[in-house]
Amino acid sequence: MNKNKIACFVSVSILFLASCSSNNKEFEKQKGISLEQTTENENINDLENNQQFNDLKTRPGKVLLTGHNNHRLISIFKVNYSKRTKKTFTGSNGYHSSYSYDDYGNSRYRSYMPGLSVTYGYNMLNISHYNLDSNKRNTLFKKPVLINNLYYPTLSKDSINNAPVLRNYYLASVYNEDTNNDSLINHKDLRRFFMFNLDGTDRSQLIPNNYGVLSSQYDAPNDYMIIKAKIDQNNNGKMDEEEAIHIFWIDLNDPRPGVRMY
Repeated sequence: MNKNKIACFVSVSILFLASCSSNNKEFEKQKGISLEQTTENENINDLENNQQFNDLKTRPGKVLLTGHNNHRLISIFKVNYSKRTKKTFTGSNGYHSSYSYDDYGNSRYRSYMPGLSVTYGYNMLNISHYNLDSNKRNTLFKKPVLINNLYYPTLSKDSINNAPVLRNYYLASVYNEDTNNDSLINHKDLRRFFMFNLDGTDRSQLIPNNYGVLSSQYDAPNDYMIIKAKIDQNNNGKMDEEEAIHIFWIDLNDPRPGVRMY
């Protein structure tokens, strides 16, 4: 390769990296929900009268096929505007998955945990539930939130200890409140963890409100979901480095508020 070709290759590489960096900065800047007030409304915490909050433009994503044929979910994404390209764009559904058989007779196929698929997406603000039998539609959240992960009954045939498993609920980890009072709902706030019934009409919180969820793992022998969360000890609405981390377990056979194990 001569010097001219090398110089050309280096220049193209630099431009490509600069473009990627610019895109990432733009995506990061637009991630979340802005609660900045208009001149007519100056109360930061008054979401009902926040015009920017109420005027959020959204578009539907993919239809999520659950293991219950009469229940379908639709992801709702924020419509974003790129100043760089002068075009609008939305996120799309991604999926966490694993392909494995383990020593306990669990077959997980594409499921993140037996019986549960999990989806995520850039600026996913809500989930629409539709019942094919009743022809009724409702959203899981009354107001837009920032959804980190949604777990729903998988369409694949999963088993635990060689017995078929079919979940009848949804789990969602979300940022649903401007906990740190910076006029944004984003990943700097406390992340909460909720369960919904199959119709999406009944919601319960599984991790205490003064915690921010960090991560999860699956305890296969017990069919438990293990949640690691940080407690907001100084009540400033964000997770500080020095604050304590606690661990909870949730029984996936009958999800109830997590039991602290550490």
